[in-house]
Amino acid sequence: MLYFQLRSLIPPRNKNCKVLIYGQGRTGSTLLENLICSTGYFKERGELIRHYRPIISDPVRFIRGYSRHYYKENFIFHAKIYQLKDRGFLMMKPKDFLTAMEKEGWKIIFIYRNNLLRQAVSKQIAIQRNIYHHKKDVILNKPFKIDTEMLENEILLRQQFYKDETDDLKDLPHLEINYEDDLLDSSLHQKTINRVLDFIGLPRREASTLLQRTSKKGLSDLISNYEEVVDVLDKNGWSYFIEDKAYA
Repeated sequence: MLYFQLRSLIPPRNKNCKVLIYGQGRTGSTLLENLICSTGYFKERGELIRHYRPIISDPVRFIRGYSRHYYKENFIFHAKIYQLKDRGFLMMKPKDFLTAMEKEGWKIIFIYRNNLLRQAVSKQIAIQRNIYHHKKDVILNKPFKIDTEMLENEILLRQQFYKDETDDLKDLPHLEINYEDDLLDSSLHQKTINRVLDFIGLPRREASTLLQRTSKKGLSDLISNYEEVVDVLDKNGWSYFIEDKAYA
């Protein structure tokens, strides 16, 4: 959007708080943004790069201009490594993007998930349902068939993404949020948001959300071809994902 590109050339009018949530899909990035925004400090902006992908040539300049348009507000959005790796429209490596954002005063929050099986299964189920986020009044009971070849490839890809993410962030100041340790149990939400606000430099406030986990069932109840999935995990040495006590 040309307007935002041009807006980036205008000097900032004030020093508002700017936050970038960086992480893969199905890691809790939307939940985290929702919780942060529930404090009243921010408005949810979501995945700006994905939303405006066809018209972005320079992601840093675009985000700079977009945020300066809302110069009276604090600003938050989240981005994913594979959005930045899309060479079809961006000419910047993820590390260069993150470095530039940090230099311009953005606070970077890196969110990740330990259980890549759950992450990959969550993605497949979201695609089948065509619903990616749920409110508290949604009841989910249907079991789903998982494409095991896709599952295997997805876990391998997620492993590589995580390696790339941590390599790109290792020299940059950032806050790490782990889905299983910080967000899976809703009783930990306030403690997590307190950490986030401390990191950003804002006074602590109460946080809440209507979002819920897409399923609280065990995988054997959630997946109709569960034994096929187990075979794939055994073959790759990933059985520990099934035994994850965080989801017990």
